[in-house]
Amino acid sequence: MKGELMDGAPAGSIGMTSDSGFTNADLYFQWLVHFKECTSPILIIDNHSSHISLQATLYCRENNIVVLTLPPHSSHNIQPLDRTIYSPLKNQYALEADKWMAQHPDRSINQYQDFGLLYPFRYTL
Repeated sequence: MKGELMDGAPAGSIGMTSDSGFTNADLYFQWLVHFKECTSPILIIDNHSSHISLQATLYCRENNIVVLTLPPHSSHNIQPLDRTIYSPLKNQYALEADKWMAQHPDRSINQYQDFGLLYPFRYTL
């Protein structure tokens, strides 16, 4: 995990990586513990295989975390996060990216600028 990936991240954020670069059950469980400490006990997730482990299920039960799963490949009509979170986030990110590129014409945006571009409007969504 390169520390630069967290530049501009909100205080208390955590960064994790796996050897493969893809999420897995262990990373999901670490994230789940962090989630419980930082937010409400309702979690809406997809049915990715990393989300289905006995350890995570028992942790959610023991900590009163309500987990709602959405069917895979379902339309955006039943995925509330696509309309309420991700669409506004993508629009705001695009505006911030345009500003950043205008101010840095000789550079391209990479993973090290992501949090810095997202952080300015974390409270406007």
